[in-house]
Amino acid sequence: MKFPVEELLATLALLKVPGLGARRRYCLVDCFGGASAVFAAPRDKIETILGPGHCALPFLQKGLDGIDVGSEINWIEKPGHHFIPLHHPLFPPLLKQIPDPPVGLFARGDLSRLFKPQVAIVGSRRGTPGGQDVARTLAAGLVERGFSVISGLASGIDGAAHWGAIDHNGSTVAVTAAGADRIYPAAHRRLADKISSCGALLTEYSLGIPPRREHFPARNRLISGLALGVVVVEAASRSGSLITARLGGEQGREVFAVPGPIRSPLSAGCHQLIKQGAKLVEGIEDIVDELPRFKTPPASRDPIQEQEPGSVVADEVLVGSIDFTPTPLEVIVDRSGLTDQQLSSILLGMELRGLIAATTGGGYQRIK
Repeated sequence: MKFPVEELLATLALLKVPGLGARRRYCLVDCFGGASAVFAAPRDKIETILGPGHCALPFLQKGLDGIDVGSEINWIEKPGHHFIPLHHPLFPPLLKQIPDPPVGLFARGDLSRLFKPQVAIVGSRRGTPGGQDVARTLAAGLVERGFSVISGLASGIDGAAHWGAIDHNGSTVAVTAAGADRIYPAAHRRLADKISSCGALLTEYSLGIPPRREHFPARNRLISGLALGVVVVEAASRSGSLITARLGGEQGREVFAVPGPIRSPLSAGCHQLIKQGAKLVEGIEDIVDELPRFKTPPASRDPIQEQEPGSVVADEVLVGSIDFTPTPLEVIVDRSGLTDQQLSSILLGMELRGLIAATTGGGYQRIK
């Protein structure tokens, strides 16, 4: 399945328009049917969504020529780097279901891990040694049962959950609150590199964007949106983890909480959740028994990223499958032995690098 390069570029540009938050960007894309249509829309139509005189209007009216996305394209072309617009076939299906999904995701790592069933483990940045041990133990139990563990790369409980998955050869996904080229906290750079090798790092923020206070609640909606359930381990009564749990409940996800000592302030948030109906967790089965049944995907093959878009191997697989004259997509599929889903990312990367060009009728032809 081919994804239009124009839509990818327009989505990258939309993410750089100042004055637009995630909800308004989604409203624009949803209303006009795509990011490229937003830039082509009449001013009065855009004003019905943003309001008269909105600061983003001049940028949207200038069109794509007024916004430089060269840095983003260079980042995407690096091995293991990806950008997934909302309507791309590789955009995580669960995330599309939330009320305000991101219009695009920057990703570093293995996109196939986004299609594994995921469980979020979140908690205090100042988690106790005991709490972090619980997070690691639960993460290990989840990956042993075929789940991927998702969290926010933060210090404390989040980091422990990621390491628990990694140390047991499992899959883990981190959603960050800064640009795709930034790691926060900086102390977790090694952890981030590990995650990119056995899972994926995700963000909705463009390059160069620093972590800001308002980014973290927005990030939390993606953590819960990607997961089947949210497990809270150690959280104060006013905690970002409770925001993740609340958003998870609003999104129809299962919510779990691990109880703790009654005198510990880091138990207050979890006990509050349990009073509100969250499932009390004493062991891994308390989580697994509440989640939808699923078939564990085979671990021997990587269905989406066997050939990584932008890699020499991927290009070599396709270079002999595409002629210097228009070649229908079904012919490329037959010659390469790859699926439509695999071809989508590889062809897009080759087109961005100027190796091939899309032709009328949905085919491609070689340029170099």
